[in-house]
Amino acid sequence: MVINRRNGFAQAFFEKACGTNFFRKSLIKNSVFAQAFFEKACGTALAVQRFLIKCNKKLYIRELGLNFVCMWQTLLKKFEKYPAQAKVLKLLFERGFQVNEEGKVTSGGIEIAHTQLAKEAGVDRRVVDATTKTIISDELLSTIFKNVHSIPFLRDVAPSLGLGVIIIIPEDASHVGILAEVAGLIAESNVSIRQAVSDDPYLTDNPRLTIITDKKVPGELVDKILKLPSVKGVSIY
Repeated sequence: MVINRRNGFAQAFFEKACGTNFFRKSLIKNSVFAQAFFEKACGTALAVQRFLIKCNKKLYIRELGLNFVCMWQTLLKKFEKYPAQAKVLKLLFERGFQVNEEGKVTSGGIEIAHTQLAKEAGVDRRVVDATTKTIISDELLSTIFKNVHSIPFLRDVAPSLGLGVIIIIPEDASHVGILAEVAGLIAESNVSIRQAVSDDPYLTDNPRLTIITDKKVPGELVDKILKLPSVKGVSIY
């Protein structure tokens, strides 16, 4: 993550992204920068919005995309000789399912039958069994799949809750800063973001950025978003 001024917080968040503990040492409780970086590190889009509103600084975000590519390639390499198991791995990761120490697939405390997973992935149940055995026998995979979690996606229920939905079709899903650009325009329209979920370009053929807002989106905001060079199309409901 890079911002257009040099300060300890930029360095702190960069090192947080790289897995060091400098961030915790450098966090100053009452700072807007600290609060924004903290919220960003916790996965909220609110940090982007607060940066743009309170700091009035242009924010460039590289949302750990490079780190994720390297990580995903590392994971797939462990299954390069077993394409069927790679399909199961992808399914588990996309759905945020955990694999416990016994090799059972769970969602929180709910155990998911391997036969159902096999059907969804289009493989034999024994392939799922083999995949989970590989996961629990590998330190990196085991750590990831013990700690990954799914989240409630509000897109389909947003209208019933009185929330707005913006679906962004990017020109290039790997483009740096799409969320920051769109979030900035949303903030300028005095609309708050409740949730932002991006399909990963390395896991999905046609990735979308879905943003849930606290109220219906005005038409003029859509026009502004469409003018962004990184945006190919927008739909709202």
